[in-house]
Amino acid sequence: FSPGCSSRTSNATPDPSTACPRSSGTPIHGGTELLPAMELGLLAPERVVSLRAIPELRRCERDGDLLVLGAGLTHDDVATSPLVADHAPVLAEVANDVGNIRVRCTGTLGGNLAFAEPRSDVATVLLALGAGVRLAGVDGEREVPMREFVLGAYETDLRPGELIVAVLVPRQPGTAVYRKVVFSERPVVGVALAETGQGWRLVIGAVAMTPEILEVRRLDEIDPRAIAESLDVLADLGGSEEYKTHLTAVTIGRCVAAAGRQDP
Repeated sequence: FSPGCSSRTSNATPDPSTACPRSSGTPIHGGTELLPAMELGLLAPERVVSLRAIPELRRCERDGDLLVLGAGLTHDDVATSPLVADHAPVLAEVANDVGNIRVRCTGTLGGNLAFAEPRSDVATVLLALGAGVRLAGVDGEREVPMREFVLGAYETDLRPGELIVAVLVPRQPGTAVYRKVVFSERPVVGVALAETGQGWRLVIGAVAMTPEILEVRRLDEIDPRAIAESLDVLADLGGSEEYKTHLTAVTIGRCVAAAGRQDP
């Protein structure tokens, strides 16, 4: 799963002026990110290579303390998997509310991450859970933490010829919650909060070019308004900078409240 190229743009829509040059081939599975990009002229591959016939990309199994999710699993696969529900229930909950039913039944985990869409629900919660990706290319395989894989808006650490083959999810160590504000299919604000064993990890997505990741020891250390005002919030169709800052503070507060109710 590699969209062929990526660009730094706003978190609203890729800028057509940064359209990618023609490439020799682009892999496709669900196509929910790739096909719209092609229609907009942002990607122009000479050929598209389907990965749907590769069964290894649909694996879902435990490997020690990790859950290995094949990059070809759809969001619906993740949402309805008993293994995911047991291992990382917050991920199953988030996958069940991605986009619309067409996107959930067609779009894949790997395709979502390969595009590094700043408003990805899935990426935000995977960052909070400390997940990683397994990449494969002509030089072999390597594993990269999610926080190092996402370099920017629509920009990842995928090297030429590499594919995302699996997502590696640690067992949810305790409480984890995700809250968002959404007016259409993608969130205006998406916030994930998860226990780490040493404290809490707070991830704020959708409001800036890249997700913001904060580590704290206790829930009472989280000041929603101060955190929201410290972010480089971008105005877009979801609202002005001031409005989105307000929504961010409210959403962080809701996450903290929800985590406090679940935390024993």
